[in-house]
This record gives sequence, structure tokens and C-alpha cells, in this order.
Amino acid sequence: MKKYLIFFAIILFLTLTFCLSQSTGNAAVDKNKKSVISFTTYDDSKKPVSSGTGFIVGEEICMTNYHLVADVNKAEGRDFKGDKVKIEGIIHADKQKNIAYVKVKSKADPLQFAGVSSMPVGEKVYAIGSNEVGQIISTEGTIEKTARLESGLTIFDVSVSVTSQFSGAPLMDKNGKVIGIFVIPGSHSKFVLGLESFRTFPKGVKETDFDDWQAENYVEGFEGASFIGKAFAAIKETGTAELYLNKAIKHTPDSVDLLKLLADVYQEQRNYEAASNTYKKLMDLDPQDYEPVFERGVILVKLRKFKDGINLLEQAVKMNPEKKTAYAFIGNAYQELEEWSNAAQAYGRYLETKPKDKREILLNQGYCYMQIEQYEQAARAFEGARELDPKDEKVYFQLAQAYEKAGQLENAAQTLEIMAKMDPDQAERYYNLIIRLFDVAGQSDKGIPYAEKLVELKPNNESGYYNLGLMYQKVNKYEKAVEAFKKATKIKPDFEMAYTMMGVCYNSMKQYSNSNEAFGQVLKTSPDNVDAWFNIGINYMLMKNYGAALEPMKKTIELKPDFAVAYYNLGIVYLNLNDRSSASHMLQKLNKLDTSLAAKLRSLF
Repeated sequence: MKKYLIFFAIILFLTLTFCLSQSTGNAAVDKNKKSVISFTTYDDSKKPVSSGTGFIVGEEICMTNYHLVADVNKAEGRDFKGDKVKIEGIIHADKQKNIAYVKVKSKADPLQFAGVSSMPVGEKVYAIGSNEVGQIISTEGTIEKTARLESGLTIFDVSVSVTSQFSGAPLMDKNGKVIGIFVIPGSHSKFVLGLESFRTFPKGVKETDFDDWQAENYVEGFEGASFIGKAFAAIKETGTAELYLNKAIKHTPDSVDLLKLLADVYQEQRNYEAASNTYKKLMDLDPQDYEPVFERGVILVKLRKFKDGINLLEQAVKMNPEKKTAYAFIGNAYQELEEWSNAAQAYGRYLETKPKDKREILLNQGYCYMQIEQYEQAARAFEGARELDPKDEKVYFQLAQAYEKAGQLENAAQTLEIMAKMDPDQAERYYNLIIRLFDVAGQSDKGIPYAEKLVELKPNNESGYYNLGLMYQKVNKYEKAVEAFKKATKIKPDFEMAYTMMGVCYNSMKQYSNSNEAFGQVLKTSPDNVDAWFNIGINYMLMKNYGAALEPMKKTIELKPDFAVAYYNLGIVYLNLNDRSSASHMLQKLNKLDTSLAAKLRSLF
């Protein structure tokens, strides 16, 4: 058993040696360990109350957090060597900053202060303080965030990883000069109070013994809870901020400043119900203040209580006509309610303020105008959004749609062509959209230049030539159409639709033999294509070659027994071949399919 005890003692000694030798590698900082003290406080029954850190700021004067010594009976300190340091009492307490100056029996040199009011984010900083077992250690990190309270105090959020015993420890710059003091009121959350302005005390100031100090639970009282709550709110540590702000409000339920801050905290947390209730309290406290009315209106919109939100926001604008930012939320609420006209008008009122989010508002306004078919107004809104972001393809696309709906087809085409140049991978799609919009509008001639650009862009794409051929065919430019269809079939020899349209164009040009040759190409790949057989028969009839027309028409009926027009044409073929019996048979069939065509055929007998 004795051997094990010796072994344990050796391990403990090695661990202690390691902790004491821990260093940041910054000599200017590490030398300051001599001026840092760890301490433990006790109540009147000698039970430990808290553990923390302090640092020498004057002759036998140590600075620490007031909340660590506010309600204790005794304090015992140790220096970086582990030697005891006598702590005799409190010299002064600055409750607005949670700072206490205590009298200590130490000959260590006071730390120097940097006197800075801010530090850039990312700046390296250092700290010296107590760990869980009271040893003085040094560590380092960076400035994560800087904020200022309304009182002018600076609050730092730092990446330094420390325990609650670091509360009261100094934060230092690379030169070892103090820029702030750690405040850790609980076991986890922390902030650093900037110490740009430092109060010194003359030599010989008399301390107050802990027994004689008017003890208080600082963090539960109004001054402590409000200071700590404001500090954590400033660095967006909302959970801890909420805890301490509520503690402070219990002491002063009508504190407008604290209620406003608490409402902001709830908003940060997206706890909108709690935020709404808090703003309601503020409205009751001061009915003439438009800000709570406005903020609660915004919250109600976020809670999707759109009508109630609109009413409050409109009330806020009446109370303060300059508060036109309300119109952005009013517009959003009306948009959600699908009251498009009201939404568009509200967005317009907001745009009068020339807001930073003008682009997004213009997009919303344009969308609303589209819904109520006010396409020219929509186009103007989207034009404004495009000017603010000339590279956003989505804006161009919405603008093109608005132009098309407004009948401004040329503008729509130009916009889509810009998109094709912006995104070459999607150019084919955009050119096809241009062709479609002119085609749908019955202005195929205006789509032809874009169809030509598309085949230039994709010379090996049979679809491009096919679409170009269709555009030519629709404006009766049959020769150019045939030329385009032929190019399509060279790329894709079995392109049935291209051969079909080629046959149609030849037919329109009365080149019936060429037309039949084109339809014959269709039958090579689709021998049962009814349209091809029918058109071949029609072409022979137009050439008055009724004998040649007979078999294609018979094949058409064979493939489609209910094709009334084919029966009619076949009846005509039989009449021209002097086969009245077969023609009468066609008439009987036609009577069952289409009586009007049957009557027309009967008149030819």
C-alpha cells in the first residue's frame, strides 16, 4: 500500500509542475503572472462561495469582479508560485461595471493598461487567470466581436477557452498591457469588459473588512443583473442575456430600456411570441411611442398574423410618417394574403425611401403586378431590379416574361438573347423561347433571325434546322423551308417530321412528285404512317393520276377505318376511274361516318 501512495505523489508533482510551466510563448505576457492572484471566498460558516482571479493594479490593490466578493465573509488568495496572499477587504466597488478593488498583501508590480477603446476582430489576445485547482495559467485566443453599450462601455467576445475561475482575470494585448477584465457570472458564458478608462486609488486608502461590507447578491440584484444582461445582449449571447435581463426586470417591471432590450433578445432568438408580448407591455407603458407599435407589427407579420400586423404597422406610420420602413412589411403581409394590388402599392411607398434592399422590393413588386396582369408596371419594376444587379439571370427571365405578357415581344426577345450570351450553355433554350414567343403571337417572320442564329450556334443540331424550316414554312417561304429540312435530314437521316414537313412544303409549291418522294422517305422508317399514305394519295389526285392514287388511299383506310376524308377522296378516285360500284360502296361507308361529306360525294354521282 505504501508503494502506491508514493507513486501517486510523484504523478501529482509532475502534473503540478506542468501546470506551473504552461506558457503563451509571449515573454511580455508571461511575466505578468507575478501580478495575478487566484482566490477563494467563504461565507460566515467557512464554506467556499466562489473562486476567481484578480490582478494587481496599484500598491497592494487588486482588481476583480465585484460579484465574486459582494456577499462573502472571507477571501484567501495565492500567487503564481502557490504562496498565500492575504486579502484584507474591499477598497471600492464600481457596481455599474461589476468591478471591485480589494486590499491585498502583495509586493507585485501593478499591471499596465493599454487604454484602448476597441480592438480589431481577429486580433490576438492573451489572458492569465486561475484554473479549477487555483493554479495561475496563461492562455491565448482572438477577438471575436466588439460591442459598445449605451453607457459607452466596451464589451469584447473572445475565443479564449476558460473556466469560471477565470472570472476577474485580465485580458492583455501582445505587449502584455491590460485591455479588459473577464466577467463569468455562471459556469459557461463569459464576456470581457474593456478597461480603456481605469480609476486609480491613492496610497493608503482604507479598505472595508468583509465582515463590515454591506453584503449583497450582486448578480441577482438590479444593478448586477441589468449590467450583465446588457453586456451579453451586446455580443448576441442571447440565452444568458435573457436570463439576467429578466432578473433585472423583476426589480423594475416598468423599465422601458430593459424591456426594449429584452424584446430585441427575443427577436434574435426568433422567440416571436415572447417578443410580441414584451412589445405589448411597452405599448401599454407609453402609448405615444411608435417604436413598440412598429416592432410588434413586424413581429405579428413574422407570426403570419398578417391583418393584425398590417393594422399596427399602419398605426406606426400615422404616429410617425417618417417610419416608411413599415411599408416593406405591410407589402410583405399583403403579398402573403394575395392582395396583390395593396402589396404593390405598399412596396411603392417603401421604395420612396431609397432603401438598401431596393432590388428585393422591386422583385416583389414586379411579382405582384404580374399577378394582377399589370404587365407594363411589372416590367418597370423588373427593369429597376436589373439595373441594380445586371448579372442576375433570374431577373432577366422575369423581365422577359413581363415584356411578353405586355406585348413587348421585341424587348422580350432582346432580353432572352442577352441571357443566351450570359449563359452559353443555356443559349439553345433561350433562343427556342424567343422562337416560341414569336410563333405563338403569329409573328413567325420576326422569329426567323433568331432561328438562324440558333443553327449558327448549333450547326450539328437537327432540331435547330427543323425549327428554322417551320418558321420559313409558316411565312410561305417554302424553298428556304425545304432547304432547312434537308439539312436536318442530313444530320438525322431518319428524321420523319422533317421529311413530313418537306412533303408539305413541296405540296404547297405544287411539286407533287417531290412531295411524294419526301413522304416515301417517311414510309421507309414508318410503313404504317397514315398521314404519309394519305398525302401521297392526295398528291397523285392533284396530278390527276387516279390510278396511282388508288392504292395509297386504300392503304389509308386500311390503317384508319374511321377516316371519313379518306373515304370521300377514295370515292372521288373510283368515280374518276369509272368504278361507280366501288364509289357507291364508299358512299355507304361515309354515310355512317360523316353525313355532310356523304352528301357532297353523292352530288358528284
